[in-house]
Amino acid sequence: QIFARFNFIKARARQRGKSLKALLKQMRQATRSYPDGGVILNQANEIVSINRVAQEMLGLKRKQDRGLRIENLIRDPEFVDYLHANTYDSDVEISSPVNVGQWLSCHQVPYGLDQKLMLIRDITQQRQTEQMRRDFVANASHELRTPLTVITGYLDAFAEDEHMSADLQAPVQ
Repeated sequence: QIFARFNFIKARARQRGKSLKALLKQMRQATRSYPDGGVILNQANEIVSINRVAQEMLGLKRKQDRGLRIENLIRDPEFVDYLHANTYDSDVEISSPVNVGQWLSCHQVPYGLDQKLMLIRDITQQRQTEQMRRDFVANASHELRTPLTVITGYLDAFAEDEHMSADLQAPVQ
């Protein structure tokens, strides 16, 4: 009876091990398909784990950089200040250390015991769209200013006319 019970417990443990392996495999597949970068940091801001997207965005290497402090690898002053502030309600935008012209948004969230997860998202397209909007508004205001200046000049000339009727003097001035 003891051996039967032992074999039952052993079989159940083996089945749980298979289930946990399958779950771990699913979790790894999910993190690989995630479009944003993710870096798990310990309380000393040392890299515990990193996904493929974060490696590409930040120029990090999974095996070589594990255990290194992330602020030694990404030296952007705003990023370092954000990292040490331990604020979880905001993010920081930095230029990519790898790709010139690429902008990244970094957001940290608490993760596990004494760890945090740094989420990295490519915001280059948003930055470019915002710049295009600013350029459009600047160009439109410039293009409107030119005809308005001409109209203002004519109104000033009309205002100085002594023969203008009284009912037009108030709107022109």
